[in-house]
Amino acid sequence: MKFFLDSALVDQVEYALSTFDIDGVTTNPRHVQVSGKPFMTVIREIADLVEGTDKTVSVEVNPHFRTYEEIVPEAEKLAAISPNFVIKIQCMESAFSAIEALAKKNIRVNCTLIFSAMQALQAMRSGAYYVSPFIGWKEANAEDWRGFIEDVVMIRDNYDFSTEIMRFYSRSNACHSGPND
Repeated sequence: MKFFLDSALVDQVEYALSTFDIDGVTTNPRHVQVSGKPFMTVIREIADLVEGTDKTVSVEVNPHFRTYEEIVPEAEKLAAISPNFVIKIQCMESAFSAIEALAKKNIRVNCTLIFSAMQALQAMRSGAYYVSPFIGWKEANAEDWRGFIEDVVMIRDNYDFSTEIMRFYSRSNACHSGPND
C-alpha cells in the first residue's frame, strides 16, 4: 500500500514527506488556487521537494481542456518540469488517445474521475500509470463503491496491466494506491 497526500500546500507536503515519508502527492488546480500562489510556482516548489526521489506527484492539466489537441501539449509541458510528475487527466473520450500518445513518449498519466469499471479498463488499455476511481462521489450518491473497486482490481489483474489503482476516500485528504488494493 502506498500513501499519498492530496494537497498543493507546500508546507503540508514538506511536513508529510518528512514526518510520514509519504509515497507521493496528488494535486489539482483547485488545491493550487487554495494555496494563493501561481500554479507554476506551486508545482515547481513541490517538484523541488521530491527531486532525486522515486515519489510521484500527480499534476493535473487544465480541467477545462477537453480535446486531444489541448491536453497533450499541456501534459508535455508539465511533464518536462520534473521526472517525478505523473500527469493527471480527467477520464473522458479524448483522454484515452491522449494517454496512449503520452505513454508512447514515456510520460506517465493518472487518469482521474473514473466512474465505471469500463472507463478504468480503457484507461489501462491506453497505458495509464495510475487510475483514480472516484469513490467519494459513488459513496455520496449511495452507489456500490466496494464492488466498483473490486471490479477495477479484477480487470487490472486479469489482463495483467501494470497500472496502479489510486483509491480516494470521501471527506478526506488521504488516498492510497498499490498493487494489492
